Amino acid sequence: MDISQENMDRLKAALVRLDESRLYVAVSFVEDTLVGFITTNPEKQVRIASSPQDSVLSRPDFSMADARSQYPAYGLLFADKASVKGVINMDLAYYKGMFTGLKDVMQTIGADWKIADLAPSMTALDSIKASMLGMYEKLARNATAVSYFSWQDQGVHVEACTYPLEFYKLDAPSAMSAVRPGASTVLYSSCTVNPQMMDMGCSLCGNIAQIVWDYGNAYISNPKHDVSDQVRMAAPMIQMARPTIEELWKAYKTALSGLTGSGVFMMDMQGAPSPMLKNVPAPRFSAAYEVKNRAALGEAWQKVANAAKTVVTLVSQGKMAELPAPQSSVDGDITTYDYQCPLGADLNPVVSISDTRWAISMPKAFGMEVLRESVKSPAQGAPLEFQLNLVPVRDALKSAAESSRELRNAVETLDVITSDVAGIHATGRKAADGRDVYHIHIISAAK
Repeated sequence: MDISQENMDRLKAALVRLDESRLYVAVSFVEDTLVGFITTNPEKQVRIASSPQDSVLSRPDFSMADARSQYPAYGLLFADKASVKGVINMDLAYYKGMFTGLKDVMQTIGADWKIADLAPSMTALDSIKASMLGMYEKLARNATAVSYFSWQDQGVHVEACTYPLEFYKLDAPSAMSAVRPGASTVLYSSCTVNPQMMDMGCSLCGNIAQIVWDYGNAYISNPKHDVSDQVRMAAPMIQMARPTIEELWKAYKTALSGLTGSGVFMMDMQGAPSPMLKNVPAPRFSAAYEVKNRAALGEAWQKVANAAKTVVTLVSQGKMAELPAPQSSVDGDITTYDYQCPLGADLNPVVSISDTRWAISMPKAFGMEVLRESVKSPAQGAPLEFQLNLVPVRDALKSAAESSRELRNAVETLDVITSDVAGIHATGRKAADGRDVYHIHIISAAK
């Protein structure tokens, strides 16, 4: 295996530093808790914290998260800024080498499979490489000390304080955080996704799709490869559908440009019992987002409608030219579009939009409740929040379990789980020093 000169120089420099250093390791028990540290310089004045509120180390550049627990620690892990930056740079060096080798391999395979034009795939790979390396370089520049701490209080808590990851905006509550979970809520999340991360994700998906498209078609069309007749027959149809797929992808990106990234998701099991679901209460959900540009959402919907005409014509074998237009209704400043699902109102998803909100919900009434709550002043909660509550799921299945063996088996499984764990609650916020703090609480069952 070849090692680049850059990586070889890094390795030699690391070995020189290690040879010139002494490694000090201290492990001890404080009451019933194991704590310890590793350092190459004891003059840093390392000391053990006297409580979770105290810093793990006395130095301000190597301090623990702002944990508020008064309970004994289960575990503790920490690393200073230099160590964290070193690990990130190791990852950066690895990915530089990996992408270089991957490009050589892909060019060799492409030539063997007789891909006529390798430029689109190579451009896509270069774009992926630039995004990945750029992200790691930024992480290395912003590296900080990190710490992980866990304790017990009505379940198990884990709190991590780390360098800014920038996947979410953690400096203020989401614009949608006025929507709060209740006792019957099964799944809840509220956050603001960083628009730059959304753009990066879209770019990554598009580039991967380009590579899969070029190499997948080359593999299928190569007679040396063992491909089923069904796949070979489907390939021309997929080729015909590519313009439609590209239009739908453009519509998706256009829709994202019309949203701010702030959103909330809420689901419960409070719908009416449905014969379609073996008389289990129907789930109700709403995914609602803050609107930045309503015109962009309208443009995206028109792209979807135009692309759907092609899909409907193909699927119906020419018997239909387009889907029936949805019924629309207006409630205040909110317009709702309803395709009248034949499964009934409780299993009928709808789309609602106003100048400030967009949502897909089921049923309509539940979505309207969420939208009305979402326009209130944001709650003074965590900027990132997630909740999973298993108890309402168990109770909903139990209400219909008498008529179904499968449901009884599912209830028995959930009874075992919820006898110990009721659910999970997680939050994310910014620490005073700019680091990200993530807190996960695995909630113990009420005894």
